[in-house]
Amino acid sequence: MMQQGDFKGALDFLNKAIEKDPENVDALNARGVANLELKQYAAAQLDFDQAIKLNSNTYKPYYNRGRNQAAQQKWQPALADFSKAVQLAPDTADIYFNRGVIYFQLNQFPEALQDFSKAILLNPQNHDYYYNRGTTKLRIQDVQGALDDFQHSIQVNPRFAKGYYTLGLEELLSKNKEDGCEHLHRSDELGYPEAKQAIEMYCKN
Repeated sequence: MMQQGDFKGALDFLNKAIEKDPENVDALNARGVANLELKQYAAAQLDFDQAIKLNSNTYKPYYNRGRNQAAQQKWQPALADFSKAVQLAPDTADIYFNRGVIYFQLNQFPEALQDFSKAILLNPQNHDYYYNRGTTKLRIQDVQGALDDFQHSIQVNPRFAKGYYTLGLEELLSKNKEDGCEHLHRSDELGYPEAKQAIEMYCKN
């Protein structure tokens, strides 16, 4: 049900499963995710807390509790949960990615770069990993490194409109108007809303 986006239907199903077996960690974790998707953060927190209380050696409740904290901009508790999840599942790319996002929010850019790079090492086929590492490199003035990462993001996903847009803007700032405008046009073709205005400003003369 959750795969189809029916989180309310999933909640009904999971409530019954947990009623029958209150110590079902997987069901508690899944119900927490459904509550998180429905923005019912307090209920999600209770589910993840209970799942962890029943089994503190599985990474998913920590990972999802971290996502729940991050959704409420509670960066430090989210960081603690993602760090615990990393200890339990050190080969899971998404945990490093999500922790990298938290480090970025905390302006801890070297740590964010390290986590995004680890995520890419574990899964080099995710455009978001490259994009976020590129954004982080911009914050430390590594413009060429950022351009390389944005380029990678659109190679991995040729329909990643935001990647074309950001790459195009950075190329324009680097005095590469031809490539910059080409990438802005591609972003516009893919439906990125801000591309049209950028084309009007930078690519009409």
